[in-house]
Amino acid sequence: GRYGRGMETRLTEFSYGYCVTEEFANGMGAGLKAAPYFPSLYVEGKAGGGFDVLIGSALFLQFKLCHELTRGTALECKKGLLQPTFYRFWLHRKDQSDQHKMLMELEQGGNQVYYIAPGFADVDTLNKCYLAKQVLANSAMFSPLDIGTLPNNERHRISFRPGGTTAYFLSDPRELQLRRRPEVVSKAMDH
Repeated sequence: GRYGRGMETRLTEFSYGYCVTEEFANGMGAGLKAAPYFPSLYVEGKAGGGFDVLIGSALFLQFKLCHELTRGTALECKKGLLQPTFYRFWLHRKDQSDQHKMLMELEQGGNQVYYIAPGFADVDTLNKCYLAKQVLANSAMFSPLDIGTLPNNERHRISFRPGGTTAYFLSDPRELQLRRRPEVVSKAMDH
């Protein structure tokens, strides 16, 4: 195997985020006027923050890792929304973090702001996607404003199938639009 002892087979946010950032930056070519900006945790938690990376002048991303759901016992299956295999990530609770609110404010300010999540959960798939320059093609992006204000202090999640066009915000199921890389890059270049 490729990994020595102690190497994780589960994805880390840093590895995924690096691959996403590289693919976006390379895809924007000469359109970039500065290096991607990763705020410190201190800055990320302050007003105007909430994001993991700024690429170009107005593309803000927040990385989210997913759980892979392979059994039909999940709520999403019982409600007839999604069939396995699908992926799910959790948003920070409203009473524990201002992250979602700050991301919505950034987007209201005319920026492109997205949660971005992989449609896979392991390092081997990340490697395959990275080498084929297909990390973004196998990721899903969600606008904080599409998600809207979190309705309460419960834990809320977003569930999706890779390659699908519809995702779901739960606990009260509501359809969300799943964004794709080409439209995001073209919008970022126009900015």
